[in-house]
Amino acid sequence: MVSVQSFPARRLARIVLAGLLAAALTPTAAHATRSDHSDSKKKVTVAAAFFPLAAAVAQVGGPLVKVANLTPAGVEPHDLELN
Repeated sequence: MVSVQSFPARRLARIVLAGLLAAALTPTAAHATRSDHSDSKKKVTVAAAFFPLAAAVAQVGGPLVKVANLTPAGVEPHDLELN
């Protein structure tokens, strides 16, 4: 049987979670929409763990990104050890 008191607790938890999510995303959104375009010619460097991710990033980012694939060709991604 579900307690009547658990419903307000769930609602409060959802409100707190929504507030934390909004607080976390606000600085990201503010940074993404800044009007300073002096760095617009620079490429963004993106590190991808293995080839399919690197290929997807390259396709989505196009000429705006420089992709660094962390897994060399012929190496199993699960066996990769970073120094």
